[in-house]
Amino acid sequence: MPLTERTLFTERGQLLGTPEYMSPEQADMANEDIDTRSDIYSLGVLLYVLLIGVLPFDSDTLRGGGIEHIRKIIRENDPKTPSTRLTMLGEEARKVAENRRTEIATLAKYLHKELEWIPLKAMRKKRMDRYRSASELADDIENYLNSEPLIAGPLGSGYKLKKFVRRNRTLLVGIAAVLVVFIGGLIASSIFAIGKVRARTEAQAISNLLTEVVIPAANPIKSQNESILSVLDAISTELEDKFEGTLPVKAEIHHKLGQAYWRYGHLDKAEEHIKHAIQIGEIPELKVHALGTLGHIYIDKGRLDKAELQCLDAVEWGQRLLGAEHVRTLWNMNALALLYMDQKRYEESESLFLEMLQISLRLFGEVHATSWLFRGNLANVYIRQGRYDEAERLLLRLKELRPDIVHFGEWHMASYMQDLATIYAKQGRFDEAEPIFLKVLEGRSMKRGNAHRDTLRTLQTIADFYKDQQRYEKAEPFMIRAVWGRRSTLGDEHPDTLESINNLIELYEAWEKPEKATEWRAKLPKVN
Repeated sequence: MPLTERTLFTERGQLLGTPEYMSPEQADMANEDIDTRSDIYSLGVLLYVLLIGVLPFDSDTLRGGGIEHIRKIIRENDPKTPSTRLTMLGEEARKVAENRRTEIATLAKYLHKELEWIPLKAMRKKRMDRYRSASELADDIENYLNSEPLIAGPLGSGYKLKKFVRRNRTLLVGIAAVLVVFIGGLIASSIFAIGKVRARTEAQAISNLLTEVVIPAANPIKSQNESILSVLDAISTELEDKFEGTLPVKAEIHHKLGQAYWRYGHLDKAEEHIKHAIQIGEIPELKVHALGTLGHIYIDKGRLDKAELQCLDAVEWGQRLLGAEHVRTLWNMNALALLYMDQKRYEESESLFLEMLQISLRLFGEVHATSWLFRGNLANVYIRQGRYDEAERLLLRLKELRPDIVHFGEWHMASYMQDLATIYAKQGRFDEAEPIFLKVLEGRSMKRGNAHRDTLRTLQTIADFYKDQQRYEKAEPFMIRAVWGRRSTLGDEHPDTLESINNLIELYEAWEKPEKATEWRAKLPKVN
């Protein structure tokens, strides 16, 4: 039935009688060809509502411009993804999450991965791109629940392989070892048969499998799982005797392994692999990237003097090989500026961040990842200096620029939201600060794991937040978790560990529990 102003609002039943559930072909007054796939569209809208509690198109906006306005939106405008729509709901998003017995970060995490693909496929503009039937839609929901590849997902083999990896992590040890051995054998046996260039091409393809699927497949929240670490260890063990004559490929895998170990907090192994990648040094951009990564590793290890030399070297190599305004050079300058901030050299840090921000704004624009990274780090410098109003303006601007990534589990955004909460705490706005801190902790625990340095830093920040308000009973469990987490991952003599232990001692002294303070003071490393 073609759409008229009357049928739009009164016919085809209560569910389909509202414009929000009409398919594009129903909105076309000249279209007489309506079939079951129009109902699939309406089911997609219904699933969208069930997921986040609101319609794909805002009802007030949809109905505010008359019938032609409604028809135009339905036919021409693509709905925002549910995860994006959720982030735009403001306070209403919290109620949506509560009604689903979860947190905003948790709901957004699941939506952002695969769940939202299902209603979006059902709501495709072209009928041929939708599910063919309600049973096929139901099958895809079952696929999601069983961690099977979705009909709605990308069609490439890479997506299906990632799903296989997720379901069969314990097999990856053997797979990784076999792949590495295969690459080595491939080079040795095929170089005469198919030529050096072809052999390297084949080796690169296998390298991509490792670096783009197998290594990244390990979710940081599972970083303590032995099978995940065994994958990395298996590749590392076999790598040294393989890839003869394929140094660029070998360097790339060393760098990816180093980044993976670093991301999961295994800093010694990370350092070893990154150094190998630098030593090979066949690809200029990879060499510059690896030099900067090593600087970050030294910062995380608390070896600040060595980190400064490394970061300066990384910036110099970047300027020499890639140019002063290349993105890799800028990222290495960012590491140096962060180091200066940790060393309380705020003027030098601020100067570098301002320089990088101006370059990034000119080259990439205001919403580019590098621009909001430098803006957020500059805000952190201002917080360290007590310039809270300037810092708050920068952080609130970040939320305006990138509403699509305001997820508390995302690395950079979590840091910026924690900084915003810190500002509120410093200004005595405790009721505003506390829920942000707790949401950042939840997001980081889910995204990066409980033992990750960022998660432990947030634990310590929350503990100090409660301690400063003399809410000692609230502070104690967070502080103890931070202490034990840092001792186990960083060691007893790391500056972060010492910070946590000393803060715990101060807590017990302020709480008038001297025996507890003495107990923990005894755990401090002996000074020779």
